[in-house]
Amino acid sequence: MRKWLDELASVLHRNYLKPIGFKKNARTFTRDQGEYLERINLQSGWSAPGMKKWTYYVNVGVVFKGIPLAGMSFGQPNVHWSQRIETIVGGAYKIRRYSEEKDTDREATELAGYVIAASENVQKEIVNIRKLVVHRKKPWAEYQFPR
Repeated sequence: MRKWLDELASVLHRNYLKPIGFKKNARTFTRDQGEYLERINLQSGWSAPGMKKWTYYVNVGVVFKGIPLAGMSFGQPNVHWSQRIETIVGGAYKIRRYSEEKDTDREATELAGYVIAASENVQKEIVNIRKLVVHRKKPWAEYQFPR
């Protein structure tokens, strides 16, 4: 299971994310956007021994430069703000499903489109996300993206 997801992360990075400035650490991709870092994380879902199909989730996070992280992370570790990709991009699946037979190149191509769209949507709303982070009273406050 993890081997397939690791391979997907490598293909996604090599073919789509590295050329636009993302660095990879395991299944987390980070890009410096000036005042903030954006993070994309492939999170493995739960699976029982012997299962032939598995799930994973895509988390999108932001780290604002100059704001301490203490007590701020939720979802992804070490971020100020994080949401699942389906709350940011219409049409993105909440749960991604895969098996050893699933084509990693095809999955990476589809996923890259959602990741790039999420990055663009976060960039459009970054001022409002920053306000939410600075003024929120609970660490999981969700930002409602315009549709």
